[in-house]
Amino acid sequence: MESPPLRKAVRHTQWCRVTGVRQILGWLQQFPGDSWQQRWNASPAAASGVEWSRMAAEWIAATSSGVTATIVGSGLVGLVLADVLRPSLSWQMARRARHMQDRFALVRDPEGFARLQTLAGPGR
Repeated sequence: MESPPLRKAVRHTQWCRVTGVRQILGWLQQFPGDSWQQRWNASPAAASGVEWSRMAAEWIAATSSGVTATIVGSGLVGLVLADVLRPSLSWQMARRARHMQDRFALVRDPEGFARLQTLAGPGR
């Protein structure tokens, strides 16, 4: 989270991202698994789509103060872009996480996404 392209230019946004990551990983520790992905898959969040942030925020609110669903959402974006977690495609489509989807091209494979846009056209 501290290196480009994951590091945010605005200090408060970066704080939210890092705080959200820490909170989500703390929440996932209660689930079985040898990796964060396995713990995500074992959590109710993996099958919940849009409800995941409410569940995580409720647990986090019960264990720490000042962390909001927005901060948790920012953390999830960071974890997915860093390839720590890979929510299923159906989960991603149900949630429609604009910030996550917009940044895939910048973080995952900029050249590949540029080629795809050239082939598909800018409107697709």
